[in-house]
Order: sequence, then structure tokens, then C-alpha cells
Amino acid sequence: MLSAAEIASIRSDIEDTFDGVCLIEQVAQVVQSSGAVKETYTTRAAAAPCTLRHASETGYRNVRGEQTREQLTWMLSVAHSQTVETTDRVTVGSKVFYVRSVNAGDTNRGCTRCTLDEA
Repeated sequence: MLSAAEIASIRSDIEDTFDGVCLIEQVAQVVQSSGAVKETYTTRAAAAPCTLRHASETGYRNVRGEQTREQLTWMLSVAHSQTVETTDRVTVGSKVFYVRSVNAGDTNRGCTRCTLDEA
């Protein structure tokens, strides 16, 4: 088993490879006076160091807003200590994504990795 110092060193080495930054936003649902639910986003992390890569070149069909479109799967890596939830929205450069899944269960992981869908 690795010591806490060794795990911290590995995490630091991984974070040194991050080649970009992202904006992570958390969703809040607000009920309007008409009863309609409006989603608003607040910043969870601004300029969080990250790496964004294609996780799959094959893509899949996704239905959003009554439109079906081909979509690629993306993988985002952020620092182990960075909080990301499956309801969050992530912006990297000019691309906006919704978080599909997060590997937050393993305490010895080197970084937090998220599967993303393009918005």
C-alpha cells in the first residue's frame, strides 16, 4: 500500500500534466411564480486545471431538446480534491459539456475523472 506522501506526490505529478483550465458550474433549480422550474448555474470552480480528451471516437445517439444527434464521449481529468457532481456543467475553452459520470469513489485515485456529454 502506498503511503499518504507517495499518493500526494503521484497526484502532484498528474496535476503537472494538465494542459488546460475549465469552469465548473453547479445547477440550482428555482421555482418561478408561475410554477415553472428554471435552472440557473453558479460557479463551483473557475479556472480549474484540467485535461480534456476524447474518450470514444465512435459516438452515440443522444436526445436533448427533442433533437437526436451524433455525440462523442469526452473524458475530463481534474485534481483529486476538485468537487464535480453529475448535475454540473463544465466549460473548456468555447465547448460546454454536461457531466455524465464521476469516479469519486476511490480514495487512492490520482485525479478525478469525469465522462462528459457535449451540451
